[in-house]
Amino acid sequence: HLNVVVGGELPEGTYCDNSITTSKYNVFTFVPKSLFEQFRRTANQFFLVMGILMFIGTYFQSVFISPIPPFTTLGPLFVILMITSAKEGYEDMFRHRSDAKVNSSPAIVLTKGGPAGATETIPWRDLRPGHVVVVKDREEIPADLVLIYTSDKQAYVETSNIDGETNLKIKRAAAADARRGLEETFELVGED
Repeated sequence: HLNVVVGGELPEGTYCDNSITTSKYNVFTFVPKSLFEQFRRTANQFFLVMGILMFIGTYFQSVFISPIPPFTTLGPLFVILMITSAKEGYEDMFRHRSDAKVNSSPAIVLTKGGPAGATETIPWRDLRPGHVVVVKDREEIPADLVLIYTSDKQAYVETSNIDGETNLKIKRAAAADARRGLEETFELVGED
């Protein structure tokens, strides 16, 4: 037995928002995360260690003597790290823009307490559990949803964004008693 509050207010902080984030970095984490990603590569680790050894051999000659100055290794390493970090930052900027566009996409939800069947449009990021979302033919589904009502007995859903499969999956609407509860809550009796 499942109890769902439809259209009610949720306590603050109970659920996270519905926004998506595909970006790796923000202003505060860019430098440390980017350096971490760069030094996961074995070649960068090798050249850093070689540069440190050359630095010790050049400036602390009591340990050993390096015939090559350390900047011949550390200089190119620094340039490579800067170029790669700039490329990653540039690509991540586009991910931030894409996330903002998707999170601002409009979703139509039924409103409770207004006229029968009244709807309002809200951004996808503001969807919460309990919202009744109206999805029309060939629209993207903005969140994980329970199919309560459809004009047919079933709906066809493409999940290629999730699992890469392009074949349509059949989803059946909830039982008649769930639809009846929805119709009573939003005063939809007799409407299609």
